[in-house]
Order: sequence, then C-alpha cells, then structure tokens
Amino acid sequence: MSGFDNTSFTVTTVAGTTYTATANDYVIVLTNSATKTVTLPPVATTQPGRKYEFICTNTGVCTLDGNASETINGATTFAMVAGTVGGSTGRGGGRGRVGSGACCGRAPDPCGQGPDR
Repeated sequence: MSGFDNTSFTVTTVAGTTYTATANDYVIVLTNSATKTVTLPPVATTQPGRKYEFICTNTGVCTLDGNASETINGATTFAMVAGTVGGSTGRGGGRGRVGSGACCGRAPDPCGQGPDR
C-alpha cells in the first residue's frame, strides 16, 4: 500500500501487445519487440493524484491510450519509443503530460508540486 491512496505500488512487465492498466499498477515496463498499446483506466474511477510510470524498453512503439475519449495532452493517444520514460496522473479533465523528462499532473499544478499530487 502506498499510504496515500490506499492502493499498491506494483511493477508490471508487459511483453504482450496489449495491456489495460489497473488501479494497482504503478510502474509499467513495456518489453519485447512488438508494438504495444496500454489502455489507461477511466479518469472517473482513478483515485485523485494517482500516478502511473511507463518505461518503454522494447524496439516497437508503445502507445498509451486514454480510456474512451479521455485525452493525454489533448490527444486520445500518446506514442512512446524505446528508451522513453513517462508518467500520467489519473484525475482531472484529462491526463497530465507524458514523455521523457516531462512533468505530470493536473491543472492548475501540472508538475504535481501542490497538495493534490
């Protein structure tokens, strides 16, 4: 348990081509050489401030897909390439920024420095 949101901080390794993130995922490592798609859980059912970390180590493109019409940086999907590390928070009107070195969060505090991170 994290102590902050009553869910576990788990590390999940994904070798298959598709995966749906759960409330208990924290770090999702995308491996193998296949193109992958990770569907994020619905914003409405994700605890406030919940953060997901994605590590793309495979040689194919890793696509993060917001649930239904939910967006990531204003788009319904976000593509990651090998060597990319990204993150996303799970609450707010959309998800925060993802990508190498990017901050994650929700407005008005997109880098998660405030009380709702």
